[in-house]
Amino acid sequence: MKIKIISIPDGGAPFWVRQAWIGIELEAEPDTEAPVLGIKMVSVEGPVVVVDKINGYVVKVGYALEMLKSYNEKAYEWREGHFSYEENSEWIFNQECCKPLS
Repeated sequence: MKIKIISIPDGGAPFWVRQAWIGIELEAEPDTEAPVLGIKMVSVEGPVVVVDKINGYVVKVGYALEMLKSYNEKAYEWREGHFSYEENSEWIFNQECCKPLS
């Protein structure tokens, strides 16, 4: 499934980095037929982890970053310098910022 980022995605990166995603088309994971429900950690309060629920599309992090690099190298470099990820890591782009293309 292909999606296009049409508005600023949620996330912890600075506004200008999140804004750089607008206009990028990404391949969502094949099993993402419809938006999936995921969770993100918001904070840790002692032994309790607080999470938010997200409806969105699953995308491989490495692939997404390569696409970002082709659109905005400065935003890509900021991401690379501030976040580490494993090879098979995934991001969920919130449903509101995405337009399904196929």
